[in-house]
Amino acid sequence: MSLNDAEQYVYNATCDSDVAYLHLCEAAPSQDPNGLSAGFNAAGQLLSALVIAFLRARYHS
Repeated sequence: MSLNDAEQYVYNATCDSDVAYLHLCEAAPSQDPNGLSAGFNAAGQLLSALVIAFLRARYHS
């Protein structure tokens, strides 16, 4: 699943139901093939994108 697909899923799921919160499990930056620093960067961007999609949907109306 791409990041864009995940963002769209979070957005649609939040819009289509009475979701109260978004639970995101921890990331695994140490598993990034480009190293730990790149993993922290990628994980932070990904988690931030999902939170933003949730907030946009939650406060859409």
